[in-house]
Amino acid sequence: MAQHDHSGDKPNHIDVHHHFYPPEFRQAVNDFTGSALPKVKSWTPSASLEEMDKNGVSTAILSLWSIPGVWMGANVEGMRRWARHVNDYAAEMQRDYPSRFGLFAALPMPDVEGSLAEIEYALDVLKADGVGLMTNFGDKWPGDPAYRPVFEELNRRKAVVYFHPVAPTCCAGALVPGVQESWAEVPFDTGRAVRSLLFSGFFAELPDI
Repeated sequence: MAQHDHSGDKPNHIDVHHHFYPPEFRQAVNDFTGSALPKVKSWTPSASLEEMDKNGVSTAILSLWSIPGVWMGANVEGMRRWARHVNDYAAEMQRDYPSRFGLFAALPMPDVEGSLAEIEYALDVLKADGVGLMTNFGDKWPGDPAYRPVFEELNRRKAVVYFHPVAPTCCAGALVPGVQESWAEVPFDTGRAVRSLLFSGFFAELPDI
């Protein structure tokens, strides 16, 4: 079969699963987890652009590196600071490279009050395209009644919500020897999040998200 040369094609794809790694946050995650992937350590905005151009991507919607997100240790003050820091960093990338980047803003979940404040800032001030959440927050899934105010506000705003799967606290690590959590628990948790939102009634009651 003949190979088509894409070198002269204009990029026209939109990448909606595109992580970014602000340097200060990257160091904090490294300190928290004790390790860092080589690709993460060497990441820069220009590295993202290079990969986008190589693969015909016109625009990438930025979402925060989801493991462990902003809730390292679940300290409220820290979560709020990291959410604001990474969202401002992404907004700067958008200003530096107009039309190349969108943003699913990070929220300091499971901090509900802080998340409501960050929704207002991210959507009204930064003009983010939506918000990015994880499929669980330690021992709670998104349909938990504690998170209803967050989803009610997102529904009121008709916001786009992006979910990234993560392993829950119960099943993180080597639950099955030789099987990494990213191979099993991460995709399984998507199903848990969907069922959580379904059985909570959120899908039926908040249809404008």
